Amino acid sequence: MKIARREIKKSFLIISAVSLILLCVTAFFRQDISDNILADMSAVTQSISSPILETFRFAQTSPFVPTEPIGQIDNTEEISSLVMRGRGSGLVELIHPGDGIQSIIDANPEGTTFIIKKGIHRSTLGPNEPGQQFIHKNVGTTTLAWFDGIHIKPKRGDVFIGEQGAILSGAKVLQSEDGSLQKFKPQGKLWVAENQKQEGLVLEKSECRNYKCMRPENLFLNNTLIDTIDVNTKNSGRLIPPKDILLAYQKKREKRWYFDYANDKIYINFDPVGKLIETSVASWAFVNPFADNVTIKNLIIEKYATPTHYSAIIDGNRNVQLSQTWTIKNNEIRFIHSDAIDPSHRGMITNNYIHHNGNAGISGAADNVVIENNELAYNNTLDYAMNVGAAGLKMCSSDNVVIKHNYSHHNNGMGLWFDCNSSHITYEDNLVEHNAGPGIMFEVSTDAVIKNNISRYNGYAQKTGQGIYISTSQDVEAYNNTVLHN
Repeated sequence: MKIARREIKKSFLIISAVSLILLCVTAFFRQDISDNILADMSAVTQSISSPILETFRFAQTSPFVPTEPIGQIDNTEEISSLVMRGRGSGLVELIHPGDGIQSIIDANPEGTTFIIKKGIHRSTLGPNEPGQQFIHKNVGTTTLAWFDGIHIKPKRGDVFIGEQGAILSGAKVLQSEDGSLQKFKPQGKLWVAENQKQEGLVLEKSECRNYKCMRPENLFLNNTLIDTIDVNTKNSGRLIPPKDILLAYQKKREKRWYFDYANDKIYINFDPVGKLIETSVASWAFVNPFADNVTIKNLIIEKYATPTHYSAIIDGNRNVQLSQTWTIKNNEIRFIHSDAIDPSHRGMITNNYIHHNGNAGISGAADNVVIENNELAYNNTLDYAMNVGAAGLKMCSSDNVVIKHNYSHHNNGMGLWFDCNSSHITYEDNLVEHNAGPGIMFEVSTDAVIKNNISRYNGYAQKTGQGIYISTSQDVEAYNNTVLHN
């Protein structure tokens, strides 16, 4: 028995020693393989002359590094210099909250610089309210249409610069935190605000296929978008009354609202006391299809009730570009019902933070445009159709556009997308990640260069994600890109 036990123990020791040797050999080869992979990655990465990639070498979770500050900045020195140089010249005007912005613009010549002072400047006039006018103008074979009187209409060469903390808002206050304004009154277990006559345009229904995006008005609670309800909800084939839908959400402690357009009433299912509640009313922020060389800089632009597929900043019509050379720089543009910016011909869109808009961040058709160093994030909050226009950027019928060193992420759609007969497009040094659709997309177009980009973790809403997706297009060069985990 002792001999048998001794033999068993000896065999066990031999087996253990062999296992240990095998583990060491395996670990050695695994390390060797890992070192080879890292060496290959390093070689590939070093061959790409990209400032983004220098930041991201072996650090896939590192943040985007902008070449210049993005969004609204502290521009105290610039403002002081402008005021000193413009004092008494009539070429610099100060606009304070509560001032009539358009009347000040109208009273000044072309090329005036307007300094928008810190605070909230509200465009509280909505469609169907007194003081606005719907304009139709024929340009060739196209009819341009826009509201006049409910947005800022710049002149040729005008410059709009915001102090840090300057906000242009398309929303009006229904309930203030301090209780000085209280539009909502209790009605049973709900609350109602009456005499709400604003009712924006309902356009381009093909792109909006759900109740969230159909109407342009939105409701905000403490600067957070609140979902409306689906008035077509049925039970046993019969429509459920909207108030009952609100109460059902209330039982689940989910905040919802409903606009009864027929009776000019807004209902909410939560207590408004002590809260800031706003609703978007104005359709656009800046519009003039006939003014060139306009600059919009260092503003927060928010909460405009833009119709579907129209933008808060637009030259008047998304199908016919008339104005040229608009510069949109260092702005934060957020909570727009549809799109944020429609580029102009020969335009510059740089250093903007464009986020949480209903459909796309940048959308339109324009030639000879530079779009650089912007952050496009969390757009398509209202679930517009992803295969139509929902994206960080979606442009059509555009020529000679450079989109460089942008950060497009967490959009409920595509990251950066050109479509419908665009040409001569350059995607360069962009970081595109965590988008629901393909990161970089080039569709039904010709002549593109896609180089030195990082596209990763995209396509989470699809069965198969694409980092770079080239569809029904020709003459495309794609090289020196890093594409992974899509």
